[in-house]
Amino acid sequence: KFSCQLHDMLSGPLNNNFEGVYSLDVLEHISRNDERVFVKNMGDSLAPQGDLLVGSPSIQSQTYASPGSKVGHVNCKDHNQLKKLMKKLECQ
Repeated sequence: KFSCQLHDMLSGPLNNNFEGVYSLDVLEHISRNDERVFVKNMGDSLAPQGDLLVGSPSIQSQTYASPGSKVGHVNCKDHNQLKKLMKKLECQ
């Protein structure tokens, strides 16, 4: 049993402390200027021992992406860039 809710993660964290938050194939659509707020708000929606899972297409995959896909993918990263973003937020 589960419930769903619509929330703009750029506007702030969710009001509940969740055991897990995941974001798959979303970060690449968030501008670099907003990425820290987006990920921080997801982290701030977690319970103290909660888990955050973030995945997105790599920058290397964009070689094979269609022109329409490339237009919407404004923030693809490689492994090291994604890891660096997560580590910066881990310390906050």
